[in-house]
Amino acid sequence: MNGKTRLVIVGGVLAVCAGIFCAGYLKGWYAHSKQVNSQAKERRPKQEKAVAAGEQKAATANVEAKVIYRTVYRDVVKYVNDPNRSVCK
Repeated sequence: MNGKTRLVIVGGVLAVCAGIFCAGYLKGWYAHSKQVNSQAKERRPKQEKAVAAGEQKAATANVEAKVIYRTVYRDVVKYVNDPNRSVCK
């Protein structure tokens, strides 16, 4: 065997090893992806319940949120403008 033949054989072996490594890597990657997707599928109903409960609370809070306008009388304005308002009598 001359050097060129050995180089071709070594290159072929390295190519086969790289192909096997890539195939195994992708197999593991796809298995992990499948596992994560199945876990997400199991958690989805629970998360939807939590989101629905939060949306229901938000809707009721939105309905109940009313702005109440009140009249500010002169006595209050005098009290707020008085520099001695914190003095207890």
